Amino acid sequence: MTVQNSLVPALDRALNILEYLASRQEAVTLKEISRDLGIPSASAFRLMKNLCARGYATEQTGGQTAYLLGYKLLHLASVHQRNFSVPAVAKPFLVRLANQLQQTVQLALLQNGSVLYVDQVFSSAPISIVAPLYTPLAVNTSASAKILLSFLPPQEQLAIIRRSALTASTPRTLVEEEALLEEITKSGLQGYGFDNEEFALGIGCMAVPIPAPSLGCAAAVGITGSIQSYRDCARFREMLAALRQTAAEVASAIKNGGAPASSSGAPHS
Repeated sequence: MTVQNSLVPALDRALNILEYLASRQEAVTLKEISRDLGIPSASAFRLMKNLCARGYATEQTGGQTAYLLGYKLLHLASVHQRNFSVPAVAKPFLVRLANQLQQTVQLALLQNGSVLYVDQVFSSAPISIVAPLYTPLAVNTSASAKILLSFLPPQEQLAIIRRSALTASTPRTLVEEEALLEEITKSGLQGYGFDNEEFALGIGCMAVPIPAPSLGCAAAVGITGSIQSYRDCARFREMLAALRQTAAEVASAIKNGGAPASSSGAPHS
């Protein structure tokens, strides 16, 4: 099958309309859309109603009805930009955190319904934990997944859980949907996700969200190391405080276009 034969006519027309609206400097009428794109008026009308209903186009009234691009495209563009800019902005902060805590540090994003590690920094500790990058995480063994999913509506949480095989990596791994949903809710309430030897025996992980005002959560930054560090209450509080500070600094740097909010917040060795 050729690419041409696999095109969906209605979708192709809708995309042509969006590109056409983007190319114009002013609102355009249905007649112009139909004429310039060679789309029958009835089909163009139905397509515009659908695009407006989903926010991809907006309808101007008060005289002759005309159309402009809608807010939804701006939202998608901002999400795309955020997902590509976060790792670059966060990198120096992750390096500093790994050196400070002597833990492996990971950056996780929620993309297209999957939680992925998109960056990882190792410390100088003798043993470093290696996690696969750009590979969907098992949501029942990842502290980052728990905190990221806590920002989603319950039905979306459940849909993602059901797409992820809830297999037991250790005797501590949660394999029941209800128990995992409760753990996700708990993570949201306490403000961090925790992996208590659920990925591997002897290994602990903690993750906190990187806040984003318009989206709730831009990403998650997590640390991984020996479970003994997480069972020491004083050490646990120290690591959690450092994680939260790092997440706040990354969020501030993202807001400021990649630069720290002030010289005092700049990463240093």
